[in-house]
Amino acid sequence: MNSRGPKSILEADDITRDIGERARERGPRHDARSQGDKPDTVRERRVQREVAEYIESICVDLRMMARAARLESLAYFLEMSRIEASIQTELRAGPKAEPP
Repeated sequence: MNSRGPKSILEADDITRDIGERARERGPRHDARSQGDKPDTVRERRVQREVAEYIESICVDLRMMARAARLESLAYFLEMSRIEASIQTELRAGPKAEPP
C-alpha cells in the first residue's frame, strides 16, 4: 500500500475532525477561498491534499480486491471514488512551478 498521507486511520480521523471543528467555528457562510493564502488556509489545504492522496491509494487497493472477488459494481464505485480523490488532490496542489 502507498505510504503517502496519514500514517493511520486514527491520524486521518484526527485531521478530518480538526478541519471540521475549524469549519464549524467559522460558521456556515464562511468561504475558505475568501481568506487568501493565510497560514491556516495553506496548512488546511496541505492536510486535505494528504488525506485525499491517502484515500486515493486505499481506493486502488480496495478496487483490486473488489475486482478479484467479481464485485463489479463495488469496483466501479471505488474507481469513481479514486478519481474524485485524485481530482481533490490536484485542486489542492497549489500553484505549479514554471518549467526552467
